[in-house]
Amino acid sequence: MVSINKKDKWFERGKSFLAKGKCDESIEAFMRDIKFNPNRIQSYLFISKLNTNKNVISKAKEYLRKAINIGLKSKNINPTELGFNESDSDVGISGAELYMH
Repeated sequence: MVSINKKDKWFERGKSFLAKGKCDESIEAFMRDIKFNPNRIQSYLFISKLNTNKNVISKAKEYLRKAINIGLKSKNINPTELGFNESDSDVGISGAELYMH
């Protein structure tokens, strides 16, 4: 039996619920994972995709935006370096929306 450390418990539960087709439980587990691992991009992406599947597009965009911003920060990339204005609150969404439709 594989031992899961406490820090990864909710992420693994989210994947397990996802494999069983339990969308709402999976979202809840990934949201709990974010509380313990706020920089784990995968949890944000899973939440985004699951909300897309549920047709809750505003939530899907919100979590996709968070994942993109965490990714940019982890690479020390300023969105203005990519051609976005500082006032653009939807960094990356226009291009990333292709993933959602």
